[in-house]
Parts: sequence; C-alpha cells; structure tokens
Amino acid sequence: MTRQSPLSLLYLALWALMALSIGACSDDSDPSDSVTPTDGDEDEATPEDGDTLCTDDERRCDPDNTDVVQQCQNGNWQLWENCVEADQVCENGECVIPADGDEEQDGEAAEPLEILSTLPTQDQEDVPLTTEEVRFNFNQPFQFVGQTLQGAFTLAAEGAPIPSMTANLALPEESLGQGWYNQFRLMFNAPPEAGILYSVTLHDNSFEAENGEHLEPYLLSFRMAGEADGDYEEEVDDTPPDLERSQPSEGQEVDASRDYALLVFTETLNTRNFDERTDVTLTGVPDHTVSLDARMTENDSQMEINFRTPLQAGTAYTLTLEEGLTDLAGNPLGELSLHFSTSSEDTQ
Repeated sequence: MTRQSPLSLLYLALWALMALSIGACSDDSDPSDSVTPTDGDEDEATPEDGDTLCTDDERRCDPDNTDVVQQCQNGNWQLWENCVEADQVCENGECVIPADGDEEQDGEAAEPLEILSTLPTQDQEDVPLTTEEVRFNFNQPFQFVGQTLQGAFTLAAEGAPIPSMTANLALPEESLGQGWYNQFRLMFNAPPEAGILYSVTLHDNSFEAENGEHLEPYLLSFRMAGEADGDYEEEVDDTPPDLERSQPSEGQEVDASRDYALLVFTETLNTRNFDERTDVTLTGVPDHTVSLDARMTENDSQMEINFRTPLQAGTAYTLTLEEGLTDLAGNPLGELSLHFSTSSEDTQ
C-alpha cells in the first residue's frame, strides 16, 4: 500500500468538502425553477424584441406600426384595432383623427370661392344688344364684405365711353340666412354699344364664402353684336368728380342738435381705395372730434354721415374727406373739406 504524503491528504480533504457543498445547494433548489417550457409558453413568459410584460386591458400603440392599437391580454400585447381602416392613427393607445384630419374629411373647408358661370359667357362674341345685365354665378353661397357694391368691380370699354351700371346681389334658392348670396349682378343703366368689347373685373376681398375663402380677382370679357360706330376716340372722360351740394352747406350756421350731414356728388364714385370708417373726419375748434358713421348711397353718388357724438354749441367744424375717391374713369375727387358752425347757446 502506497503511503500518502500529508500534503496530498490535505488536498483530498478540501476536494471532499467542496463536493458536499455543491450537492447541498442542488438539493435546496425549487424544482419548478427548472421547468422546461412547452410549445408557446416561451413566447408568453419571455417578451422579445424589447417588449415588457403588461397589465391586462392596458393599451398602447404598436412600437413597430403607429397605425395599430395593441391591448394586453394574459400578460402579452395583442392586436386590438387597426386605425388605418378608419383613416386614423394611433395616439396614446387610441385611434384618433390626425391633426389635419378635420380639413381632410370636410372637403368644403378648403373649397375655394369661384365663379361657376357667367352671362354673357367668357369671351362671348355677338352678345345681343338687348342684354340688360351681366351675371356672375358663384360655386357656393357668399357674403359681401366689401365697402360698397360699386367699389367691388371695375368696368372697361374698348374704344367707347364706360357705361353706367348698377350692382346688386341675388339670394340663393336655399338661403343660409340674411346676408348670404350666390349671384352678383350688374345692370346696364343705358343700352350697351354695338361691337364694343367690354371687360368687367371683380375685385378680391369683396366676396367671402362661409369657410373664409375669398374670391380671387376675376376678369370677364365679351363683345356686343354689330359693328362699332368708331366715333368715340375724342370722347374721353377726363373731368374729375366734384361736390354738387351739401347739408350743411359751406359756411352755414346750424343748431348744435344737428346729427347728420349729406354730401351729393356730380357723378357715381369708385370707393375701392376709400374707407368710410377712417377717411371721413369731423373736428371742431378748439378741440372736439366727433365720432361718425358714413356710408355711400344712391348708386355711390351720395354720402350720408351720421354724428354719433353730439355737436357743441358755438363751435366751428370742419368735415374732411381724405383722398381716395375717384369717378368710374379714375379721375380723382381729391381731398375735400366742408366748413360749418353751430350757434351759441344764448342765441337759441
């Protein structure tokens, strides 16, 4: 028998102790920790691709597809709803309309205000001389937001005097309510000239649809039937408009209770570049500014002015119209001033 050295016996003793320790740890472990998963169990117990276990009925947007809503079932994320089927997207675990979805689903919200048809038609030749009006039919109801009807258009005549026309609005068959229209009309105040090419321009910012869209500038041209006379070359309107009469008149003394003024002009005016709200002022000496309401009447040949602030007795006043008013040929009225005064209290 071989005799072991003391060192060898020490190594053997240490090895035996280690073996006993390992065996004891194995015996104390829970057998359930080593259960081998069956088919399908592994996917449910171990999330993949960064997924985490969840709480039942909890919802989220699919990390790989933002159009899909997932709901937690049995601790796992499952397909719940595809938002694409309703033209929506997933947000915070719900299908919602995208940020610009209101405009996309409501087609009328972006529908521009346009001219649908005209009478006469665009570039029509041989328009009957019996024609009494020009019509503009809109594609949807609109409200008039311009200053005056006469200022909403410009009329031109090739080689002939510009005719006088009166503008008005027509209600739609099914009105949206007071102030809504579907047609703009221009009535000839005198028969149109034979063979003349007429052009009518509707200005922007005068017509507004319910969705806020404005009509873009629109030009309509048409030629009347027959042959032009040809004798209009010298008939050019270069006479500027003027003030024909007024109430009060220039230099008149009036009672302080007076609450209006009237200006009558020599012809119809174009108010496109004139704002009655800011371009008409009434001031008294030494320091009295009167609030006003001014509007054009009588086919834009008169201006009615109502005083919202009472006049003061014994005061000299100046009514001023700023530049901007012209006649239909473009001749300017220029700045206009009217002077009047109120009687003193002791003379009343």
